[in-house]
Amino acid sequence: MDILGHQYAWERGRNTDHWIEIRLDRVLANAQWLELFPTAKVYNLKRSPSDYSPLLLVPESQHKGVKNKFHFENSWLLEPACFQIVKDCWEDQVTHNVMHKLSNYAKSLQVWGLEITGCFQKRIKDCKGKLKVLRNKRDTQSLEEYEATKSSYS
Repeated sequence: MDILGHQYAWERGRNTDHWIEIRLDRVLANAQWLELFPTAKVYNLKRSPSDYSPLLLVPESQHKGVKNKFHFENSWLLEPACFQIVKDCWEDQVTHNVMHKLSNYAKSLQVWGLEITGCFQKRIKDCKGKLKVLRNKRDTQSLEEYEATKSSYS
């Protein structure tokens, strides 16, 4: 199957004369499988500072599901207020029901998280876009920008 995004899953020697990129991984499907999953897609997940990027096989098109689902951001762990919110929710004496406490915890962190990291998703999207533009450029300035953007992204 074709890969959407950058075609190479591994690179070594960026910013050197020995820079190589290789498509290590492949996704293979037979006709019967493709009949079952005609909208399947394979994505290159170039999302980390690693020299390897994993592939993601999505057997169906976009799921139509719950919007605004709670997602915990690891960057919140750098904020002392995060620990206080978790502590306050856990020590809430109104209920002893664990599921209720977890629900309160998620709601509280989601509201707080929007205030703290309101533009967080936009910054991530901007970094990814910049890395994508700079990925195949080999001039000195672009390589330096790529490394700086990669550092701020990770």
